[in-house]
Amino acid sequence: MNSKILLAITLSVLMMGSAAAMAADSQSPSVGQPQYQLGHYSFNTTGSVVNNLSVNFEDQSSKIVNSMQISGANKSALNTNLNPKMGEDMNLEYMSNATIFSQEKMNTLVFMSFGKGTVPPNMTLNFTEPVKNVTAKVSSGMTFSGSFGSYVQSNLSTGVSWSLFKIENSRYNGFFFTNGKVKVNTTTNESLTTTGSGGTSMLISGFISSGSLNNVMEKYAMEHEHEGNLFNYNNTTGMVTGKFVNFNFNSSSGNITNYEINSSKPMTVFTEINASGNGTIGSYRNFPAFSLNQPVVYGSVFFYANSSYIYAIHNNPALQMGLTLDNGTMTFKVPTGLNVTSFVRLSGSESEKMNSSTVSSNVSADQNQTLGLNHEVEVGTTTFFIHNASIRSFLTVSGVGASARFNSTTNEIVVNTTKSAQINFVSPPGLRSINETDFRDIKYALDHGNLGAQLSIESLNGIAANYTTYYNGSLKMQLLSVSNGQVKIAVSSTSHHGTNVAFFVNKTFLNASSGKIYVSFDGNSITLTSTLNGTLTVNSSTNAYYAVVPEQGGYLVVVHVPHFSNHTIVISDTSLSTSPLNLPVTLSPLELGIVGVAVVAVMAGIVVVIRRR
Repeated sequence: MNSKILLAITLSVLMMGSAAAMAADSQSPSVGQPQYQLGHYSFNTTGSVVNNLSVNFEDQSSKIVNSMQISGANKSALNTNLNPKMGEDMNLEYMSNATIFSQEKMNTLVFMSFGKGTVPPNMTLNFTEPVKNVTAKVSSGMTFSGSFGSYVQSNLSTGVSWSLFKIENSRYNGFFFTNGKVKVNTTTNESLTTTGSGGTSMLISGFISSGSLNNVMEKYAMEHEHEGNLFNYNNTTGMVTGKFVNFNFNSSSGNITNYEINSSKPMTVFTEINASGNGTIGSYRNFPAFSLNQPVVYGSVFFYANSSYIYAIHNNPALQMGLTLDNGTMTFKVPTGLNVTSFVRLSGSESEKMNSSTVSSNVSADQNQTLGLNHEVEVGTTTFFIHNASIRSFLTVSGVGASARFNSTTNEIVVNTTKSAQINFVSPPGLRSINETDFRDIKYALDHGNLGAQLSIESLNGIAANYTTYYNGSLKMQLLSVSNGQVKIAVSSTSHHGTNVAFFVNKTFLNASSGKIYVSFDGNSITLTSTLNGTLTVNSSTNAYYAVVPEQGGYLVVVHVPHFSNHTIVISDTSLSTSPLNLPVTLSPLELGIVGVAVVAVMAGIVVVIRRR
């Protein structure tokens, strides 16, 4: 499923005569319990003071406000029939002088208070760290319609003046916004007061997390810490070193130089990667989910972002990079000695996998795909093959309106887009060191669209790590198990036509002392061909075949899949029983990688628009 999520944020809100205000007026006041847990936010109250306001993601908590003094009224009327739980993840609670809204999926918390007589409402906040005043880039004249749960309907206009403050610490990246007149303690920037315009005014103040990226990345880093492939970044010299990859990063220019394989025979793949543009990845309208212009290492991932491009560079056996370009140009300079050719028959997708606000959308599925955290790379509309006798790698480009070309005079790959482009680089371990004769057969199959995907299973300190490269966008593969000298993989496709798939398995998990590798297809043993080319050129729609190529460190196994439903392939270093294995398995939508994104509508003027391509 190709989805594009455009997060259009307008900080406009629930005016006095609107249905939202009437909803707030229609509930009897309720002080509630001193301890609150609303969505990702928690705090306690003492009278009119909110204390210890924290944001919670996964198992981590980050306090962002020490105290918040609210002076005002929680207006109410006679109707007490409304359920304070407003929709799937909308919550409505009350203090004596404020109504509290929360919207979990967008990580939003809002306090609303009214003036008392001629005295305007007032809120004074003491933050845990200094905050920075920024400008909300909301287009004038934009009007949105939205719902607040199933109870409130309102038209929201952007003709309201808002103040926006950035909040940032080691675990939280977000904003405080308010429609009141703000006075900041400029000595420390850790406290501010916001006041309504008059005694009849409604003061609205709230918090929105700009994204869960930090939490996603930290979780990924912890899960992969045992693999021993962490990056080391020297912010003085700019050197980034790892078990598999080394490069230099210039924090002033944002350029990468001397990206190389770290091995017994180091080899430079790109002498330079540079980018420029006029993008909006980091605009405050999009509430960016990360700090801009600040390189960060999350375990085995080096991350850097500015308003026009994102680098997510992995230290893993696949030499993987996930790059995003927004309204700009990115150039890859290839050294002499490496060949660059373009594949024209690969079934890539031109859909934009990421736009200037996808990473900010708090949708982990999009973040995983954009940053390569699921260790999958899918070819785009343009795919370049970068190779010599020691390396085989692919640079793929996808995105509506994106173009990419290789300049043989300057030895540069240049990517341009006026919208957003997703760029991936990968060097599949199973193809990197295959002998030249066998690789000619692989390359011929790729050139003619006869190899759909490759799944590599590498050993990182004895633990299986899998990396998948899709040359055909209709395919999906899922590693089901690796144990006792057997590897089990589920293969599926939206196409009914057969194709070939390749698997590289490290000798740690497949050690054929007999010199033989066995393969079953849906529980039945299949025929071993005498050559790799013999399997790659099979044209059967009824029978499956396989070929095995011993490689340094493992085995490359190519399987001919004659037709498609859902299939299970078992690769083993011992003879397999021909009895049925109660297969094929039926993959769940998640396993198939078809992740739909459910977007919940408006909270305090925040609008999420889904555009499908």
